[in-house]
Amino acid sequence: MDHIAGVNPYIINLSGGEPLIFNDLFNFAEIVKKTCRKLFLTTNGTLVENFPRNYFKIFDHIQISLDGGKQIHEDMRGNGNYEKAINAAKYLKGVSPVSFLCTICSANCHQIGEIINVAQETGAIPKIGRMCGFSHSNFSPITNPHIWKSILAESTNCGILNDDPLNFWFDEKKKSGSPP
Repeated sequence: MDHIAGVNPYIINLSGGEPLIFNDLFNFAEIVKKTCRKLFLTTNGTLVENFPRNYFKIFDHIQISLDGGKQIHEDMRGNGNYEKAINAAKYLKGVSPVSFLCTICSANCHQIGEIINVAQETGAIPKIGRMCGFSHSNFSPITNPHIWKSILAESTNCGILNDDPLNFWFDEKKKSGSPP
């Protein structure tokens, strides 16, 4: 922790696997929080309701993995996990900002609208965090660059937060009024 404090990171994201299986996560989070300005948690949401809501106040933002609508999400993450992710977002509402974090792949690249709808219903923020083409238990990447361009354009036009570096290109095009 001394080494990390010396780096003085702005954001640290506790993620995994599933970080909530770590027995002492919340005590560890208190220690980590002293070394950064923002502390994030990325979880699949399946264990969130096993802890008191106020434990999550340590986090400046909580990202819950959501891979699309119910069928797509459960195909990727197992039966019953869609409702757990949705319920986790509802459970955490008002405690810390919550986003649904989606990894785009060939199985869910058509689910951006569904993710937006679910986010609106739960008060979460839709976010695309990984444009790598791989996700939990799905190793069929998107190889067509036109599909990638379409995904970036749709997410940008819908106002979805997107960490992909190519998103900056779309932001510049939006500012200039040029089509993506």
